[in-house]
Amino acid sequence: MSDNGSRHVKPRGRAVRAGACFAALAAAAVLTAGCAAATQSVIGSQAARDATRPHALCHGRKASRIKLRRLVVTLHATIPANMPRHSTRRWTVRSVTKMRTVQRALCALPKQPKGIYHCPADLGISYRLRYHSARGVLPAVTAQTTGCEIVTGLGKATRWAAESPRFWTTLRRAIGIKHHRSAGSGTP
Repeated sequence: MSDNGSRHVKPRGRAVRAGACFAALAAAAVLTAGCAAATQSVIGSQAARDATRPHALCHGRKASRIKLRRLVVTLHATIPANMPRHSTRRWTVRSVTKMRTVQRALCALPKQPKGIYHCPADLGISYRLRYHSARGVLPAVTAQTTGCEIVTGLGKATRWAAESPRFWTTLRRAIGIKHHRSAGSGTP
């Protein structure tokens, strides 16, 4: 008897095991439901991120098939005295053909080589390309026109335009620049 006058009965054999099994099953059900909810939450949040994340401009060295709306190109100079004298420093390209041509040229650029190599002087001039697709604005691509002519923003790998003078010609034609200072270089 307990001190409040009620009798305490110990369960025996099967009842103990059945109670323990029931408790274990209940705990497993709670854990499973919690894991399933957590898994659904992770899958749901990944799907939400994928739905709002713009597509990649390139798949390897091939242009992706995304619906492009416009390309905005701006000219930047980290040293203002080096800024080329154009009538404009911002261009908007709406021609799908021109946008695709620049996209293919960007994606075809080789990766920057590893190792030590020497580059010409970097005057701090670069183009920033912003593609606008049906699903939003893609990450900016920056192409340095001098120095090592590095192109960033096309994924993890840094691309290299120094050995691809046709890229600069393609970009200039797309934005309407007719002439440039030196053949074969990215200088606008």
